Amino acid sequence: MNVKNLLKQAYLDVKLNRHLRIGQAIFNRVYEYDSELADSVRGSDIDPFYASDYEDERVQGFLKAIGGGE
Repeated sequence: MNVKNLLKQAYLDVKLNRHLRIGQAIFNRVYEYDSELADSVRGSDIDPFYASDYEDERVQGFLKAIGGGE
């Protein structure tokens, strides 16, 4: 999984659909690529789905867990 490309796609998703949160878009893109990985973090402390900001600790924790965090 190329996390950089995944993030670009997620940002485009949010830009095209203002009703999406960035965390939701990231989660959905990961789910399309690897549903088991996405399901494994669902409801956890690093589930980014409800995060509306890239800097949210859930987003950052999730990205780190999948190999793309700072």
